[in-house]
Amino acid sequence: MKLQATYDQKEDIPEQYVDLFKQKGEKWCIEIEGVTTEANVQRLEFSLQKERTENAKLREEAKLHGKTPEEVQTLIEELEAAKATIESGGDKKTEEQIEKIVEARVRTKVGPLERQVQKLTKERDDSVGATLKLTDEIKTGKIELAIRAAAEKAKVIPSAIGDLVMRGKPQFELIEQDGKVSVVTKDGIGVTPGLGPDGWIEELAPLAQHYWPANVGAGAGGGGLTLGITEKNAWTKANWNMTEQGQIFKKYGSEKTQQLAKAAGSFVGATKPPDK
Repeated sequence: MKLQATYDQKEDIPEQYVDLFKQKGEKWCIEIEGVTTEANVQRLEFSLQKERTENAKLREEAKLHGKTPEEVQTLIEELEAAKATIESGGDKKTEEQIEKIVEARVRTKVGPLERQVQKLTKERDDSVGATLKLTDEIKTGKIELAIRAAAEKAKVIPSAIGDLVMRGKPQFELIEQDGKVSVVTKDGIGVTPGLGPDGWIEELAPLAQHYWPANVGAGAGGGGLTLGITEKNAWTKANWNMTEQGQIFKKYGSEKTQQLAKAAGSFVGATKPPDK
């Protein structure tokens, strides 16, 4: 039976795994340090939506007692114009007195507004930072889930999946095309760009045989399943068979056959099995 990340009832959980689950709301969810589940990603997406709603509210509050920062600047300019008008019609002593009065009034009106602008700006910056962090966590979670699913499909050793995920996460990104979000490999990082997790694992298989058990993966003794080849690896010492090698070459072509032979420590055209 395949282990699920969540169950509706505790009784549905396989007995040997019950201690790994905790009840959250109406669901029983697995809790393993370092493992991302679909439920975790959904909770992060809910938090992101909440942050966006609060950001919209924050922008509305930034009007400062009903006035936008632009209206405050207009008020300052009007005060400056009034001061200039008064200065043009009085003696020097009167102008100096009026200037002090105007400056004092401007500081009284603008000072609290400037402080509130600084406060709201900081709150906005903090909120934007939190939103960006949540967005990054959601992207990383979706990439991790996609790699895990591909690894299980490719029959990677369960204990090696965590290492495979850590290896793969920096090499993937999310792209949106025709309204659909896809997990694909990045460009310029040493792997074929635009591959999904399945293709990435297939390309990685000949270079990372330790991710598969001896009788399943693309390594020595393996069947080459991650390469799309279902036959046993006829180039390994244990399965060496030149007749089967020819049949595999004819069926799958040169490129995949070369990869399979290389995974066994041999090559196409070899006349004897590898030493080990």
